Amino acid sequence: MIVLISPKALRSTLTSLFLATAAGAALTAPPPDGGLTDLQASVQGLIIGTQPGTVVLPRPTLDTAEEVRALLQKPLSADAAVRIAVLNNPDLQVAMGAAGSSISDAVRSDNPAKLKMRQAITVLSARAYKAWVSAVAAERSAQLLEEAKNTLETSTDLTRRMTQVGNVSKLTQARAQLALSEAAVAWARSRSSALAARENLTVVLGLWGAQARYQLEAGLPALPMQAIEVPDVEALALQARADLRVARAQWQLKQGQAKFSHADDLWDAVGDAASVRSTAVKLRSQAREVYFAYRTAFDIARHLQMEVLPLRTFVHDELVLRYNGMLTSIFDVLVDSQARTPLNYRILNSEAPTIIAVSTQAPVKRVRMLEAEDTVEVIICGDKQVDLESLMEKLGEKGIKTLMLEGGSTLNYSMFQAGLVSEVKLCIAPMIAGGSQAKTLADGDGVDYMKDAFRLKFKKSYTLGEDLIVEYDVL
Repeated sequence: MIVLISPKALRSTLTSLFLATAAGAALTAPPPDGGLTDLQASVQGLIIGTQPGTVVLPRPTLDTAEEVRALLQKPLSADAAVRIAVLNNPDLQVAMGAAGSSISDAVRSDNPAKLKMRQAITVLSARAYKAWVSAVAAERSAQLLEEAKNTLETSTDLTRRMTQVGNVSKLTQARAQLALSEAAVAWARSRSSALAARENLTVVLGLWGAQARYQLEAGLPALPMQAIEVPDVEALALQARADLRVARAQWQLKQGQAKFSHADDLWDAVGDAASVRSTAVKLRSQAREVYFAYRTAFDIARHLQMEVLPLRTFVHDELVLRYNGMLTSIFDVLVDSQARTPLNYRILNSEAPTIIAVSTQAPVKRVRMLEAEDTVEVIICGDKQVDLESLMEKLGEKGIKTLMLEGGSTLNYSMFQAGLVSEVKLCIAPMIAGGSQAKTLADGDGVDYMKDAFRLKFKKSYTLGEDLIVEYDVL
């Protein structure tokens, strides 16, 4: 059967077929840059330092400026730093431009150019994360060194005041001044190091101008409780290195094509195999060395966090407490029932006011001689002996709410017995004096039964130099 189609109908049919074919081609045509879907998907598990979520790669058809601007709106986190570096680092874009379509979806996933680009992106993410950590750590170190310098300024001023009243020597004052000078130099150097670390991060991120004035997050992430155990670190390193995979693939390809028709071909094969093995040996060594460095850094950081930081915090707080106490006029309080304190006693000749508590039976002449001293105030409380509870009440009326008890063991016991001690700090030095008549922490009458002993509750302990400090609350 023969079907006749008019020229008009034929043109209409051909036009429809052409449009349909063109439309289908438009739907399936690759993007102008060849597409990066495969590379984008393959690097997601290889990028270091980011939170869950797709990390966008740069491409010719993508304007990254808005994405970078959005990531810089908040204080820069590690996640944002890595994302900006992958999007904006000029060196990565140069490498991608040089690779061209060989990293696009038009080629296989195991193409050597693609493998090398994955490794380049992983290395860049590690560089960005490391640069961010270094910048934040350097900035925080500068802040802490400034605080240390301020603490030493406080300590130096305290030492100067104590030197003026004869409580410390001029040699001690000179040492304090020297320590302050060294702290000032360390702070200045830390500021320079912080600037250098920040500039390194800025270069990795590819930022300049107003964008380079970003704000860093205030601190680093919390240190993990345990170090990461990687028993198969060598195998993981071999698996992750694209350059080794490329070298092995090229060697295998060359071996498959070799004819070994000449002795030199055999020697070439030996040299090629040794070259691949040399790369693997060096990589294994690097993996072991890097993991050891990580464990060492973790252990040091853990020690600093658990041991050194509490000590430095204690020293800082103690110095500030003592300095503030001096600014509000520290009172020396002496318990002297019979007013026997010598007039040439060093405390009476200091600038700090001294309160001497006496009983009503103290000789009037002695009391008046003490009252004649410019910095001495006499408080009478108690008949034969000083009434400690009454003394505490009178001191409270003067605004003195806290005392550090530095008296002898008999006074210590009396304060315990009167229920006037709220906290005990023991300093255990690495020395033994001995002696059958040696003083104890609290002499006096003592107790006959342990059920009557003064009970303490442990608060904390720490080392200070070679000494062990133990703190208790009194129950």
